[in-house]
Amino acid sequence: MQFRCPNCRNPIVIEEHDESVGASQATLDAITCPSCNSKFSLSAEETTTYIPEKGMSIGHFDVRQVLGEGAFGTVYKCLDTELNRFVAVKVPREGRVSQDSAALFMREARAAAAINHPNVISVYEVGQYGDGFYIASEFIDGIALSEVLKLRTFPPREAGQLMIKLLRAVQVFHDKGIVHRDLKSGNILIDTSYEPHIADFGLARRENPQEITVTQTGKIIGTPAYMSPEQARGDVKGTTATSDQYSLGVIFYELLTNDRPFRATNSRTLLHSILTDEVRSPRSVNASVPKDLDTICCKALEKDPACRYDSVGEMADDIQRYLDGHTITARPAGIGLKARRWCERNPWVAALSVVIGILAVATAALLSREPEVLPPVIRIEAPPVKTHNVRMAFTMSGGQIPGRPVAKWTVVPLEPKAAQPIESEIVRFESDGDLTMPLKPGRYLFVVSISDFGFHEVFRRVPEDPTELSQVYSVEKWSMNAEGEVVLPPVNIWQRELITSGMVKVSGGEFSMGADIEVVSPVHRRRVDDFYIDPAEVTLRDFRATRISSTEFTEDQARMPMTGISWLTAASYAEAIGKRLPLEAEFEFVATNGGTTEYPWGDNPDLIPPTGVISVETNTIDICRNWPIRGLCSNASEWTWDTPAPYPGTQTKAPAIHRLMHESRVIRGAAPEDAPREMAIRVSRFRRRLDAEMSDPKVGFRCCVSDKPLFE
Repeated sequence: MQFRCPNCRNPIVIEEHDESVGASQATLDAITCPSCNSKFSLSAEETTTYIPEKGMSIGHFDVRQVLGEGAFGTVYKCLDTELNRFVAVKVPREGRVSQDSAALFMREARAAAAINHPNVISVYEVGQYGDGFYIASEFIDGIALSEVLKLRTFPPREAGQLMIKLLRAVQVFHDKGIVHRDLKSGNILIDTSYEPHIADFGLARRENPQEITVTQTGKIIGTPAYMSPEQARGDVKGTTATSDQYSLGVIFYELLTNDRPFRATNSRTLLHSILTDEVRSPRSVNASVPKDLDTICCKALEKDPACRYDSVGEMADDIQRYLDGHTITARPAGIGLKARRWCERNPWVAALSVVIGILAVATAALLSREPEVLPPVIRIEAPPVKTHNVRMAFTMSGGQIPGRPVAKWTVVPLEPKAAQPIESEIVRFESDGDLTMPLKPGRYLFVVSISDFGFHEVFRRVPEDPTELSQVYSVEKWSMNAEGEVVLPPVNIWQRELITSGMVKVSGGEFSMGADIEVVSPVHRRRVDDFYIDPAEVTLRDFRATRISSTEFTEDQARMPMTGISWLTAASYAEAIGKRLPLEAEFEFVATNGGTTEYPWGDNPDLIPPTGVISVETNTIDICRNWPIRGLCSNASEWTWDTPAPYPGTQTKAPAIHRLMHESRVIRGAAPEDAPREMAIRVSRFRRRLDAEMSDPKVGFRCCVSDKPLFE
């Protein structure tokens, strides 16, 4: 195990010969640097954790963005300044880290560091900064398999090929006596080459009984939807390598069907189903699944560990036999075996069934007349629609109104890939407090208004799996309460007069959007409603005032645009002050003076300002003719609210893999320095995209507010 001295940053290698609890704890308690002779501990009784912000450092790792947040820690994308590479750095949650938690953190590092496989994320380094810990590991440019499954389906052969890679990787750490215990599609990252990478060894455990553990018999460990029956019972000793096989069986089931073996509205019901219900065969969900793959998947999902494959390697071998056209070793369960298993799980029901059967035979013998022939009954059952009970609330800022405020809620589902509103599925509610509603997983626009006070329009996401990592941004954040409800961040409604002060009101209308070049074609008519917009980009001073960032700046820099932030950060800032980002159509409407000019200043392309980020007050050319709005086609490019959906009438091809890998957002405004002239002269209509989680030193933003609530 490799650490770094917090004093001189010298690498320290600790040999682990004894896996006992005592030896492991002693190693954590007393570390001496051979270079500077500093002594420090990684498991102090009350170690204080420091959560860094973007722009700060963890040792020699510069924080660039938050990748995710889980129950134990936060994962950051960082730049390794020594080796000039991006890494993923995990630190514990803010607060105090006990000895047990420190041991858990170190155990995760040991488990992952012990594995060397191309489909397992590599651990590079473990260290201490201040009073905190970190684990630096390989950064994978990709997204979770759970997100990929929302974008596409896997043909059976491709599903089998992907599973073989996962199974071979898991066999490697099983051979080392390590059980992952939390394998799920959310813990598998798919890179741009569609290679899988297993992550998150936070619950990993060695099968050596002397290995340090923080679990006790009866405590449920893992993610409910992927738990084996033995995990669902809280049987820690019974949780072995075959339990990982069951979780991989659930993942295989997802790949084959885009569904899961069991569905429930809460964790308790789900765990009961895992323990007692028969698995729906993949072929019953997706008829195109080959019988052999159906059989292999069902064998991995057997409730009795003894009935599963002897190892995940054997499961991989069986899938390979199918791919090669050979006979698989697994055999489907016969009717007799299924009946016996059902009776074992439901002994009292089985006994009652026998009694009822005897009574039925006796009754039939007493009935002598001919039975009446009835017409056949055809039952058509709609496929179940998965929903979560979602709880939301509203708050108010800047004032109050007499009596108990009643909020009008407009919930707008967004199309999964293009994030465009699905107007046919809009629902509306009223509430004077918290609101619970059944919603399908996906992204939503929530419009919440209070009469004579104000309204707000915010994005929220209902996760497919609420146990997945949640981000710190309000648009990607959620939690679960004791009732199993998905709790989304509350919507804060500002008093109307406070947020529109200093903004420019724009009277909307219909205009021609787009141009006659490929990237912004075709020209089409678009309507824009009345709205308010900031007269200039958000500045460093503006941004610092919200306490979202602690970025330092000089007085000369205070009026510079706030650049180098992600769409997620920009959207969170806008929401925090009661606003939103501009719609792409709103941006172009203003930049073309309602479609009457080619540029904000008129129609002369020779007046296009040079590229570069300058003070928002310096610009004297790029000012709208109709409104006192500046910098729309120069200075920093700007984030908008929209995804880069094709314009109406566009002929699109199947998206490339890398287009599916990230959700991107449209950037408007100043053209890049290397843009061809035909694009540069269409700067007011030019659109480009950037991943919502990425940042660019030349991309900033400004805010908007609707004059009236959208979709209300």
